[in-house]
Amino acid sequence: MRLYMLPYAGGSSTVYTKWKRYFDPSAIECVPMEINGRGSLTGVPFFTDMDAAVHSLIAGYLNDSSEKTALFGHSMGGILAFEIARVLTQMGRPPVHLFISGANTPDYQEDTWDVQSMNDEQFLNHLAKIGGFQEEFFDNPAYQAYFLPILRADYALLRSRSPYHPQALPCGITVFSGMDDPYSMENIEHWEEFSEQELTVYPLKGNHFFLHEQAESMSKIIITQLQAAMRKEG
Repeated sequence: MRLYMLPYAGGSSTVYTKWKRYFDPSAIECVPMEINGRGSLTGVPFFTDMDAAVHSLIAGYLNDSSEKTALFGHSMGGILAFEIARVLTQMGRPPVHLFISGANTPDYQEDTWDVQSMNDEQFLNHLAKIGGFQEEFFDNPAYQAYFLPILRADYALLRSRSPYHPQALPCGITVFSGMDDPYSMENIEHWEEFSEQELTVYPLKGNHFFLHEQAESMSKIIITQLQAAMRKEG
């Protein structure tokens, strides 16, 4: 079983480096996925289209049709994880389970995603409202010069999605949400429309980036859910 993990906007695969310690790779192998333009793919042109991004990630990571897979994504990564699960299902390869963290449903439209009209000061103020960024980020021009283009590209990627028509996946969905994160708590129960199975929701302490403090407890839940899903599949 492989658990493919997608980072939030501005993040890279290193977000999930410490998560590996909580999993037995002989049972569940964590595979952090890298997105163009950051981490090990710094310099590679950013994705500009959601459909192209999804098919590129599937071709790069999920080309073995025989393996059992699950997907986890936080915030933007949650939307990418859902879109990958949707395409895999269309290919006859639905994931065993989908884990969504800190993300609203795919049909949710957030006005503040339109950051292209914001100057850097306005964009930084928007990021400060979300919370979770270290103070040094807002005081360090070098950090901003590196991360702001990535963040702008990721917001543009979210806006590139085609008009959405709800599609229920055959796999179960587990949703994690920060209790102090109004963004992901706003329509959390609406995720039940996107799975043919019963939705499981775990509100956890923290703001939008609760996953950093809750990695161990979330990993335990993921392991339990995957074990149950595998038993159900026989």
